Amino acid sequence: AEKGQVIVAAKEGLLAGAVTYFPPGSSDGVIFPIQWASIRMLAVPTAHRQRGFGRILTVECINRARRDGAEMLGLHTSELMAVARSMYERMGFRLQKELPRNYGLRYWLYALELEEPGGQNAFS
Repeated sequence: AEKGQVIVAAKEGLLAGAVTYFPPGSSDGVIFPIQWASIRMLAVPTAHRQRGFGRILTVECINRARRDGAEMLGLHTSELMAVARSMYERMGFRLQKELPRNYGLRYWLYALELEEPGGQNAFS
């Protein structure tokens, strides 16, 4: 949390979601290359799911990563997060590799290329 930026979404004064964004140079260097920006701990309470809050928070992280000059934005997710994985894939995140199992669960590393050759943004 010392290196990350906690971003929250609210609806009618209630917490509707949160995510932690890590700018380039502050990612862990183990899961994510240090030069990548990264997203950790995206969470949306059950009462607010399927209303676009996860996407809104992810777009805010994408915008911050672009602002910070990151070429890649990474995240990791598990087999328990099928809905989130589908959202990330629809947003253009691509599977990079499977990570070691943790607590008996499968995990994957995903990344979004923020700038394509020729200067075109991958996600607009």
